[in-house]
Amino acid sequence: MGLFDKVSDALSNDESSADEKVNQNQTPPSERDKVNVDERSGIIYQHYEKISQSQAERISGILKKSLDDLDEYKHRDIRENIVNEVGLSPDLADRIVQNEHASIQLMSTVRDYISQMNRAGDEWEFYISGPTDDRTHPVTEEAINETNPFKGGNALKIEELRGLLESKAEKYSEEGATPERMDHWVAHEKPRYTIVRKPNS
Repeated sequence: MGLFDKVSDALSNDESSADEKVNQNQTPPSERDKVNVDERSGIIYQHYEKISQSQAERISGILKKSLDDLDEYKHRDIRENIVNEVGLSPDLADRIVQNEHASIQLMSTVRDYISQMNRAGDEWEFYISGPTDDRTHPVTEEAINETNPFKGGNALKIEELRGLLESKAEKYSEEGATPERMDHWVAHEKPRYTIVRKPNS
């Protein structure tokens, strides 16, 4: 199985792939629920110490309600809901919200791109974009410099982009990078990057 297939499979949920669901429901993935509670609770339970399975399920439910809501949500509100309803410390709740919100958004973006490429019968190139300030992680900074065509980088195919992020995460694994979480597109703690399609690719 190629890396592209692995990326596609990792982003498919238990019932069917994003492309199959588009054919079944005729609704783009971005317009449907973004959070699979069972899947996300398993991720949270696995990657955060001192979180029980029941707490992970409640956190996933809060994330789902917040991110599926048509009204605008705020990180602060989600964090406070987790603190109040689950009993976590504000710091841990904030860490979970920032990591999991980014993961959910990034996975949804990649799933949409893969579905669109499958329908178009084409393969596009992508780059990493994000803020560059004193909070920018070295993984993001290097990925932006190497892939963003507007900053002198070269855009990559989606599986190559994932591989680049994973290699950067391994390089900075002692500085808050999380190569073990690249199945969820979280290359480091509290990511703020996005994946963007290169124009005209």
